[in-house]
Amino acid sequence: MDEGLTIIEKFEKYSNVKYAIILLTPDDIGFPSKYIDKPDTERELELRARQNVIFEFGYFVGKLTRKNVCCIYKEGVKLPSDLDGLIYKQVQKTVEEVGLFLMKELKNAGLNVKFE
Repeated sequence: MDEGLTIIEKFEKYSNVKYAIILLTPDDIGFPSKYIDKPDTERELELRARQNVIFEFGYFVGKLTRKNVCCIYKEGVKLPSDLDGLIYKQVQKTVEEVGLFLMKELKNAGLNVKFE
């Protein structure tokens, strides 16, 4: 339901959670601005997550603290340099690769998790 809310208002409304899992996937390509005048062949391209996902990552770190946020990232994605010290888990293909780890983290955060 839209309720006439902006995207950020919806985000705030539905972000009352105990734990957040952030998925950084290589959806964008960028490069540092020092390469702006260089030809494409000389630019060091980086695989990056969408900017809105990076914003949401920071939002949840601020709201839930670092211990209640886990970042799962696909191999090759540039990680935010100012968010070192957080829980990062790399996956090659799917989130299932870190499924057991995530279940343990959720349980440690006080959530009722069933291991089956």
